[in-house]
Amino acid sequence: MRLRLGLAALAMAIGILAASPKPTITSLSPVYSVAGQAAPLLTINGSGFRNSSQMQLFVGTSQRTFTYNGSTQIKTQLTAADVAAPAFWGIYVTEKTGTSNATSFQVCAPIVITTTTLPAGQQFVAYSTQLQAVGGCK
Repeated sequence: MRLRLGLAALAMAIGILAASPKPTITSLSPVYSVAGQAAPLLTINGSGFRNSSQMQLFVGTSQRTFTYNGSTQIKTQLTAADVAAPAFWGIYVTEKTGTSNATSFQVCAPIVITTTTLPAGQQFVAYSTQLQAVGGCK
């Protein structure tokens, strides 16, 4: 009697099935937002994403809903609370195969420019003054 097994059946029979890789994040878009502005739609690019109820997306420690755009991209809408104040958020994905690398999303302070002196108001007269800027992303 001859027994014929396909390669997949043979692999299952001996228990040599390759495990699915854990998700990996390669980039975010946008990579930052300015505090107090409208919350952006965050695109997360990478690999190993699955359209599964077992896959979860986290912004910091808060689990988020996401839109699955294929194994290399998911999207989530950040909230006003996420971008209310300057912060760094760790973005990561968990799945039954493991947890992705964490990638940082920065919420920057708005840029404020000030000066201590202004010249007397005259049209078409060149002048220089020192400005100081604070805020922005580092």
